[in-house]
Amino acid sequence: MRHALPVIVLAVSVAIAPPIAAAQKATPAETLFREGRRLMNAGRTAEACDKFAESQRLEAAVGTLLNLEACHEALGALATAWGFFQQAADLAARSGDSERAEKIRRRAAALEPKIAKLRIRVRAPAPRGVRVSRAGVDVTGQLGTAVFVDPGVYTIEAVADGHRAWAQGVRVEPGAAIDVEVPALEPVVVAPPPAPKTAPEAPASVERRVPAEPPPEEDPGQGRRRVGITILVTGGAVTAAGLYFGWRAREKNEAYQKECPGGACTDETSPGFDLHHEVTRNANLSNAFLIVGLVASAGGVVLWRTAPGESGAHARLIVTGRGVAVAGGF
Repeated sequence: MRHALPVIVLAVSVAIAPPIAAAQKATPAETLFREGRRLMNAGRTAEACDKFAESQRLEAAVGTLLNLEACHEALGALATAWGFFQQAADLAARSGDSERAEKIRRRAAALEPKIAKLRIRVRAPAPRGVRVSRAGVDVTGQLGTAVFVDPGVYTIEAVADGHRAWAQGVRVEPGAAIDVEVPALEPVVVAPPPAPKTAPEAPASVERRVPAEPPPEEDPGQGRRRVGITILVTGGAVTAAGLYFGWRAREKNEAYQKECPGGACTDETSPGFDLHHEVTRNANLSNAFLIVGLVASAGGVVLWRTAPGESGAHARLIVTGRGVAVAGGF
């Protein structure tokens, strides 16, 4: 039994080896290639081209390129098919299979007479920096050369700085040789900017208006003088209130003297006692208002007289028995 075990293991290994090897060969590129061959045989040529292209992207191979050539030739895209012939020949030569590369090049040469050709030229003198495109692809470097193209409709465009763009559609039939000449591009004329308008000169007889003199600058001391006047007027009003209460005190005092000659009314119930209280209250108010009013008036005069600016401003404070007056000019 011990000798039988290695034999069994060897047999199992041999049995499973072919499937493993087969699985390793079935790469995504190989799977796509086989699917492309199936589609070609089914007549679904365009789909087969897509499968071959993806297989070639994943893993480059001469056989895949030859199948790409075959499906594009079947679709009538001979210029594209010829390009795959060239790629296949180059890949075979790099792989060391020069004989196969030579066969492929002979097949490509046999295909060339059937391929449509398109040559684009620009009428001389060509504008500096002209750029020409075919179906959106820049072909400026191909100007004057007949290049292989697949049949179809192409839009030829030409642009150059300072010129109007030009475009034209061209239909290329299978096997045709087409020449397209780009006409002279029309320059873009930029109109010069209009000259600035100048005001006409006034006739010599017309009297020129003399510019008005600028308004005089505001007196820097005006604000201070306004404050002084405000304080002065307020002080005058307070002083007038003091004079009023002084007049009331004198009036009450005369009535008190009639009621209480010699100040003999000491009883709180007598009318003279209340009069004496009113005399005292009015006299105190009169003194307080007079003091505040006179001080405020004097401060206002000081602010007014010391304000900078008009040197001609002057004032005089006149104090009389009836109140305070301000005289002067500014």
